[in-house]
Amino acid sequence: MLVRLLLPLALASALQAQVVHVDADAPPGGDGSSWAAAYDELADAFAAGVQAKQVWVAEGVYAPTQPLDPSDRRTVTFDLPRMVRLFGGFDGTETSLDQRAGLFSSTVLTGEVGAAGRHDNAYHVLFAAAPGSFAGHVVIDGFTITAGNANGVSPHDSGGAMRLSNRRLTLRNCALSGNSADRGAGLASIGSLGKLLIEGCHFRANRATLRGGGAFLHGRWCMVDSVFERNFAGQRGGGLYVSQTGANNYPGILSESLAQNVLLHDNRAAVGGGAYQHTQYLTASGGASLAHVRWSGCTFAFNAARDGAALGLGDQVPGGAVGILLNSIVWDNESRTERSLSGPAGRYIVSNCDLQDPLPGDAVISVDPGFEDPSARNLRLSPGSPCIDAGNNLLVLYDYADVDRDLDSFESTPFDLDDFPRIRFTVDLGPYERQPD
Repeated sequence: MLVRLLLPLALASALQAQVVHVDADAPPGGDGSSWAAAYDELADAFAAGVQAKQVWVAEGVYAPTQPLDPSDRRTVTFDLPRMVRLFGGFDGTETSLDQRAGLFSSTVLTGEVGAAGRHDNAYHVLFAAAPGSFAGHVVIDGFTITAGNANGVSPHDSGGAMRLSNRRLTLRNCALSGNSADRGAGLASIGSLGKLLIEGCHFRANRATLRGGGAFLHGRWCMVDSVFERNFAGQRGGGLYVSQTGANNYPGILSESLAQNVLLHDNRAAVGGGAYQHTQYLTASGGASLAHVRWSGCTFAFNAARDGAALGLGDQVPGGAVGILLNSIVWDNESRTERSLSGPAGRYIVSNCDLQDPLPGDAVISVDPGFEDPSARNLRLSPGSPCIDAGNNLLVLYDYADVDRDLDSFESTPFDLDDFPRIRFTVDLGPYERQPD
């Protein structure tokens, strides 16, 4: 998956004059005004104030030092200020964002702050909360976020890599790996009033004791070009757990979350929803939001759970969560009940899909999708796959992330998970478009 390094030009130019530089190899005493005078710790830049600024971070390993609660060392975190734009992956020579070296895997934000081992790690590597009010848009772009361990009491029981509450967030070009929590070991978005956009991210090998190994999302969200791989939940939602995607406490409001070009493989849950679980709850006022998630161009493969190895729908309200599958593949998932899709069949809306457990719908097939090398988890389509040209171009979701940075969010998503054109003739099933040999 290629990365997209450019912001829209208007935003980039507006923020360019307020850049703070951070480089782990810089000598102490810098003021962040240039690479030559960079801060050597990201925590020092935050302490100096970075609200409404861009922060450019060169490759290196950075750990938080400022605790939310001075009486508890494990509350140390990068507490995100209002409207901060945090960009990683620089080599320390760039003068503009479009020159960024893309060293995302080696620009590491870590929760390893004590003795070696997970037991005394920071609860959250990143923390973004604004109780009761909207507090501006935050961008996190180009990092590996690891070793958070949110195993405390609320709010420190969710969001090992990052805990988000009532903030608008764009998370782009990030890997969230090796984190743990009770809920949302990678990302926890709890009671969020703001919009959450996830683009080009990889949730890998995160572990939740309860729900949401990769992520726990509550509120409206959009996701594109992302991967959930080898995450685990002790109850439900090995890859992703969604809890009431409707607007908080406002019954009867329709709220749709969107996922385009997402791959979920080898995720595990002990109970249900190996890759994805959606549970609908009553709101505080006793009503229910009309919430659902629309999956287009996605693949669920090699996930496992007792029931609903790929997707699980469950709720405490009549006619709650709905699963919408478009141009997608659900194959080779493992469930004791032999059902990869759990929940009433009438709550799934399916069109142009390849389902190992077929459901009623338009243009639904149930044949081996012909992955290139499933044992090596290369889940692109091989020549002759029945999933090639089997989709519906009208079901490709609109480009809500503006992945081609042309300031047009109303066109169809233009790229697949490999950044090849998403529609060549008729769109293929799954997140990858078969390219000419």
